Amino acid sequence: MSRRHQGSGGDAPPPVRHEPPRGLFWLVNPIVKTLLRTPVGAGPMGDALALLTFTGRTTGKRYTTPVGYHRFEEEGDRVVYLFTGAPWWKNLRGGAPVTLRIKGREIAGRAFARQDQAEQVRRVRELLGRYGLKNARRLGLTIDPGHQPTDDDLRTALTGHAFIRIELRQPLP
Repeated sequence: MSRRHQGSGGDAPPPVRHEPPRGLFWLVNPIVKTLLRTPVGAGPMGDALALLTFTGRTTGKRYTTPVGYHRFEEEGDRVVYLFTGAPWWKNLRGGAPVTLRIKGREIAGRAFARQDQAEQVRRVRELLGRYGLKNARRLGLTIDPGHQPTDDDLRTALTGHAFIRIELRQPLP
């Protein structure tokens, strides 16, 4: 029997993390990486996706992965945020240097991985208001669009996720 919750819309399933099968990433990520390095990546696709390059803490190896990014008006054009449940976020603790390829431009920055649940919930709620509940997958969540999740529901769904703030050296394109 599945757990139900009482959000503002009544009895509904709680939000859950939406994580495609790991094997799917191995298949799709190389294609997305290639597209983001072409003029296609500078178009509408680049409005939501970017390439993040960072160095592994223990291996010293450079990694590049496609990420969904989000902007907040009050942060200006030099800060973006990522949400991820993938383990690579641990390489970004403590202000790691990164490069973000957004809309065809490479921009250096510093990434700060956080797990502050209060801030995560506040930012996710703001983004859900912007994107709508039916587009919660942009945040890695599946939410019944007819029901508003509670803060506790969001905290539970975001457990294990990291909230990454990237401060860029140059303004976004």
